[in-house]
Amino acid sequence: MHVFQPYPIESLEFNVFTRLKDDWGTITAEADGKVNTMTASWGTVGYLWNKNVVVIYVRRSRYTHEFLEKSEFFSLSFFDMTNKENRMALKIFGSVSGRNEDKIAGAHFHVNHKKNIPFLDEANFVFL
Repeated sequence: MHVFQPYPIESLEFNVFTRLKDDWGTITAEADGKVNTMTASWGTVGYLWNKNVVVIYVRRSRYTHEFLEKSEFFSLSFFDMTNKENRMALKIFGSVSGRNEDKIAGAHFHVNHKKNIPFLDEANFVFL
């Protein structure tokens, strides 16, 4: 388990737009005592009404959508994509439904929480 370290957004050292488009990330949410995640490649990061914001787009048919509807918060996580295990995990998160199996456990990833917001512990950068 990693220790969550706050990171000043002003010091961001990667292009979040190409990172989301090219490497993908994961959207993770929790509802009714369960956590689900899915890959994300559609979204935006910006500044709106004096706040930093992350906007993601999820089809209603996706199981994670149900979690997002019930939850006040979610995380958007990014990973070291030079790591083969991370690439394999994102393939699982994008192709396996959490309705049918625990894909987080199947990918050998772990859920952690910060401020009661779930995120995948293997991530190297997380937006809450």
